[in-house]
Amino acid sequence: MIFLLCIVIAIIILSIIGKMLYSNFLLFNGINFLNKGDNIKAIDIFSKLSYSHVKYYKSLAYSSRATARLNIGMYKESFDDLLKSLNLMKVPEGNLVSVARLLGMFKEYDIAIKYISKANELKPKSSTINFYLGRIYYQKGEYEKAIEIFNTTLQYDSVKNIKSQIYSSLAESYFKLKDFDKATSYIFKSFDFNTQNSNAHRAYANLLKLQGNLLKAKDEAIKAIEISSNQYIPYRILAEINLIEENYTDFYTNFRKYLKRKPLSEEFDYESINDSIYDKVRNHDQFKILIENNTKETIALLNNLKIGIFDDNKLLGDHNNKKNNNKIILIATSILIILIALILNLYSTKSNGIKTVSGMDRVYAVYNLDKNKVIKNSNKYNVIWQTTNVKAGEKINFKIEGQKLNINKILAVQKYGDILAGSDVSVNNHIGIDSFKTTNNKINVYVFIEPKNETNIYEYDYTLTEYN
Repeated sequence: MIFLLCIVIAIIILSIIGKMLYSNFLLFNGINFLNKGDNIKAIDIFSKLSYSHVKYYKSLAYSSRATARLNIGMYKESFDDLLKSLNLMKVPEGNLVSVARLLGMFKEYDIAIKYISKANELKPKSSTINFYLGRIYYQKGEYEKAIEIFNTTLQYDSVKNIKSQIYSSLAESYFKLKDFDKATSYIFKSFDFNTQNSNAHRAYANLLKLQGNLLKAKDEAIKAIEISSNQYIPYRILAEINLIEENYTDFYTNFRKYLKRKPLSEEFDYESINDSIYDKVRNHDQFKILIENNTKETIALLNNLKIGIFDDNKLLGDHNNKKNNNKIILIATSILIILIALILNLYSTKSNGIKTVSGMDRVYAVYNLDKNKVIKNSNKYNVIWQTTNVKAGEKINFKIEGQKLNINKILAVQKYGDILAGSDVSVNNHIGIDSFKTTNNKINVYVFIEPKNETNIYEYDYTLTEYN
C-alpha cells in the first residue's frame, strides 16, 4: 500500500514538474520571438501560456503579451493584459517598463521616465530597460539625452538584437539633429549586429530619401515592411516619395496605411504638417478628410484608453513576496535538476496540462479578427498560388483576382501544427515558409482580405505541401 502511494506521489510530482518545464519552454520561446521582433508569434505563445494554472506563469504571460501587443499598436488589449498581470502577481521591473511605454504613447513622458527610472534602480545595468529609457527621451524630443543614454547602454551586456536596436536609435537621434554623417555611420553599425533590423532599414530609407536616392529609398522602405509588418513610418516615406514623383494614387494608398498603423504618440493632424512636400496635396479635399478623420479617431481612442490610474504600490508590489517567489522558484529549479533525467520523456511529449484553444477561434483571437464579420471562401476573390509544393526558407508568391480589387489589407496566416505565423502582406503578396514541424508535411494557410469601404473580411483556406 505504501509502495503504491509512493508511486502515485512520484507521478504527481513528475506531472507538476512536466507542466513547469513546458511553461518555461513557452515563456522562453515567446521571449525569444519577442526579442526577434516577431510579435505575432510571441502573442500566440503567450496566449497559450496564459491558460496555465500557476499564477507566476499566468502573470508573466499577460505581462509579456502586453509588451508584444504594445509593439504592434494594440493599445487597449495591451492595457487590459497589464491590468490582468498586476491583479495576479507583482512583477516590478516588467510592470514598470510596460507602464512607462504605455504612458509614452499618451505623451506622458515625465511620468513614463519616473517609472522606467525606478525599474532601472531595481535592475541596474539592464540593457533592455536603459534602451527603453533612451527611447522615451527620443519620443520626448530630447535627442542629446537619448544619445547619452544609448551610449551608456552600449557598455552593458546585451544580445545582438538589442545592440542593433541601440545603434539604429542612435542613427535616428543624429538624423533628428541633422548630423547625417553620424546617422549613416550608426545605421551600418546596426547592420553589423543584425541585417534584419527593420528599424535600421527604415532609418536608411529616410536618409536616402533626403539625399534624393529615391529608388534605393523605396527598396529600403519596402525591405523594412517585409521584415516587420509592425512598421508604419516606411509607408509615410513611400507616400512622400510618391508625392515627389507626383504619383497621387500610390500616395493616398501608402498614406492611408501610415495613418492606420501609426502609434498614438505620433500626431499628424492638418496643422502639424510642416514639410513643404505636402503643399502638393494640402488643399485637396481628400487629404483634409483623411487627416480630420484620423485626428478624431485618435482623440476617441485616447479618451477610451485613459480609464485608470496606476498605483505606485501596486506596480512595485511587495518585495518580500518577490523574495519568497524567488525562493520557491530556486527550490523548484533544484528539484527539476535532480529529476530531469526521469522526466525527459514526459517533457518531449509536452504533457503540459494547459488548456488550449483549438481551430479557427484561436486564429481569430490571435490576429484580432471579428469572427462575425468573416465570410469564408466566397467567390468574390480568388487567390492564385505560384506553387502549392513548398520548402522551408522559400518565399511563395500569390496573386488575387476578383470583383473590384479595392483592397485595404491582406493578412496571411500559416498554421504549422499548433504554431501560428502570420503577417500583413498587402505590399509584397508573398509568404515565407518557416521550418516548424508539421503534420504529414501539410501547412494550413488562411488568407484574410479586408476590402475598402466594407466591414466584412473574406477568408480563403488553402493547404500547402512541404517537401525536403
